[in-house]
Amino acid sequence: MAATAASPTPASAEFTSEGAEDGWIVVLKEDAPDHAFRHMHTMAAAVGSAPRHTFDFGPGSLRGYAMYGPGSEIAVQHMANSPYVDFIQPDTKISLANAPIDAALHVNENNSYSSNPTESWGLHRVSHGFLRAGEPLEYRRNSTGRNAWVYVLDSGIELSHPQFEGRAKWGRTFLRDVDEDWIPTGGDDFGHGTHVAGIIGGSSLGVAQETNLVAVKVFNSMGGAQYDVFTSNVMRALQWVIDDARKYDRLEKSVINMSFGGFVQHDVLRPRQRDVLQMASQKASAEGIFVVASAGNLHVPTVVMSPAGEPEVCAVGAIDRNDTRAWFSNYSPGVDLLAPGVEVLSAWRGNKTRLLDGTSMAAPFVAGFGAYFMELDGPGKSYPGYKMCERLKAIGSYQKGAEGLEAPVNCTDVYNNYTRVASNGWGW
Repeated sequence: MAATAASPTPASAEFTSEGAEDGWIVVLKEDAPDHAFRHMHTMAAAVGSAPRHTFDFGPGSLRGYAMYGPGSEIAVQHMANSPYVDFIQPDTKISLANAPIDAALHVNENNSYSSNPTESWGLHRVSHGFLRAGEPLEYRRNSTGRNAWVYVLDSGIELSHPQFEGRAKWGRTFLRDVDEDWIPTGGDDFGHGTHVAGIIGGSSLGVAQETNLVAVKVFNSMGGAQYDVFTSNVMRALQWVIDDARKYDRLEKSVINMSFGGFVQHDVLRPRQRDVLQMASQKASAEGIFVVASAGNLHVPTVVMSPAGEPEVCAVGAIDRNDTRAWFSNYSPGVDLLAPGVEVLSAWRGNKTRLLDGTSMAAPFVAGFGAYFMELDGPGKSYPGYKMCERLKAIGSYQKGAEGLEAPVNCTDVYNNYTRVASNGWGW
């Protein structure tokens, strides 16, 4: 969405701190000059609270501050009167374990496998276009994603897990008041990120079985409950991913997976349709990165969620073994694709495997397909950003959902209770 011009008039609405008990995110207008960015930082410090974090996606792009702690409300009130401030929103907490945030909410503690613990019904489904009872499970493929990089924004990745064969690397840690270079023992003190990474690129349980995985830690051992995890942490992570992919000249060979989200947050100054996490995700997509997010587990329309509700994010809902949309999965408008999300087998910390349910598990199937096609297409021939999502939608298989609950997914030739299931249709 185009930014409002940096006019000499102050914000037209009165500042309110409602809903911002944990801090604020202050975003400048896109045409705010560089000196304004520096001046606002100095001004905030002068009235009691310097910004704890800054984010800067480049001149003429998304720039601003995260404010929290003593004196921050006074500083933000002063900022709200600046002609260079575009909007202010609460810096809301994010948690993998509690509503309204998407997570692996439903855990199969028994780890009961139908036969072989290396078999995945999900991989069979997405490579065959169907799943028949009693049929041997196999994964058909002709790409391994080896020339792509998938940034997994999650609880970390157990780098030594045998499913990753040394292909998983550490990126950065983005937790409030935690050093960015901190790495938890084993690389993942929760397990969720390892499970997600296994679906993307596990050697036998993943879609892109030789792709490169980068751990970007934004959740902790309690899924966000022990250390407070905020939207601003994810903002910092997204900026780092863009910078890292640009540094190594792999913007159009990179994927971001975000198996989390929350309700769209509102500007405390004036109504707007997008929040800052959606805007940051759009910036990553505009740079050529394929951005994937879970639709959510609240059984609500996906358009009310962030980042999944952002039009340039590929939002993924969940289906079960019967090709039925999972009872917990969010639905359209806003869903781009469906993928397996019930009893999904993948890696777990401690060199183990585990079955989990959730749209958290569905999203990495699509992220894996992004890496899959980046290798299959070859250098310079891939589909940057959201174009990769459009390609997957074009070749996915149609699937009937719950009557009346799903809207068209950019498909004018189907009824509104259909959407597409990610499928490579008998082995790409």
